[in-house]
Amino acid sequence: MRPLKVLLVSPMPDLDPPGGDVTYSLALLDNPPEGVEYEPYDRALARGALRERGRRASLKRAWGEKKNLLREFALVAASHAIERFRKANLLFWEPFRFFSLHTREYDLIHVHVFSARFDGLDCPLVASNGGELAHLYRHARRFPEGMLRRRDRANRVLGRFLGVNVNSGDLPQAACLMTYSEDAARSFARRGIMPAEKISVVPTFLPSVPARPTRERPCRVGFIARNFEHKGGPTLLAAWERVRAARPDAELLIGGCEPALPAEELRGRGIVWQPYIERGQLLASVLPTLDVFAYPTHYDYLPCYTLLEVMSRGIPVAASDHGTMSEVLDGGRAGLLSPTGDGQTLARNILRLLEPAENLAFGQAARTQFTRRYSADAVRPLLRACYDAALRR
Repeated sequence: MRPLKVLLVSPMPDLDPPGGDVTYSLALLDNPPEGVEYEPYDRALARGALRERGRRASLKRAWGEKKNLLREFALVAASHAIERFRKANLLFWEPFRFFSLHTREYDLIHVHVFSARFDGLDCPLVASNGGELAHLYRHARRFPEGMLRRRDRANRVLGRFLGVNVNSGDLPQAACLMTYSEDAARSFARRGIMPAEKISVVPTFLPSVPARPTRERPCRVGFIARNFEHKGGPTLLAAWERVRAARPDAELLIGGCEPALPAEELRGRGIVWQPYIERGQLLASVLPTLDVFAYPTHYDYLPCYTLLEVMSRGIPVAASDHGTMSEVLDGGRAGLLSPTGDGQTLARNILRLLEPAENLAFGQAARTQFTRRYSADAVRPLLRACYDAALRR
């Protein structure tokens, strides 16, 4: 039987901004479900099987081919008008993208960009989405509710007018919606974005790795984030005062973001702060040295890949109860949860996880939860089942 050929329209290195969405794309390409062959959209664009429209280059191409010139001009004009609306803060910042298919070779399209339309669509389309855009603007960008509702409404109305599959809005071309948590699936069904029977929960995933070595006396706590504020850095610094008072030997590694304290103060508080840690170095020589991972986030769209990397290595987690954290940590059985912004409870949880017996038990529970729920072996069958359901529809 020939493989299922899937066009993956998802952020790619060197073409799109780095981040968790690129990691998601690479995880899919490196660990495809059984019987699935992906073609990433950058390769499809390069060979002309897919074209992105609404840009000056597409207008120039239409002029050279002497066809669809008026239609292309209208789309370019619309794209420029939409961009002006975004700069005027009348719409969400994430762009609408317009594609056209110039081949009939795909069995299915998996789209993981914020909002896109596909002309010439001749196969089922699966849209994947970690959560609603309003969640991002409410919790990370701190938009007032009135402004948030107006932008959400404008995005949906414009998307409906243009026939675009809008993230957390209408999905006119999608056979089904794939999301990463039960919480997000309930939210999408409640808002009527897609009927519950057409929503599949397929978590983000990573390949399994060896467990980290354990220490007789755990003492090293880690916090890795590109955005210190969004991931609860200030809450962690408040908690760290209490941790150090009880465990003067404890040390804290903060990585991935610019230092918020002077070097002398960091030394006095037992903190090592590395603004940038290359991913290979993080995985090979940083994470294995951690005894506890602190993650007091107040914004998460989906399970953070750094958190999954930590769990896969059996490092116990002290996290906030924000969003999907309780679901990711199995209701507190695979890690300790504290109320969002509560430094006192976070400190107690970190101190508890620094105790040798608790460190070992919660580390094993984190690794078990990862293997059961977020490993490539666990998720690939769910992903294939979602594709098959789309094909049946």
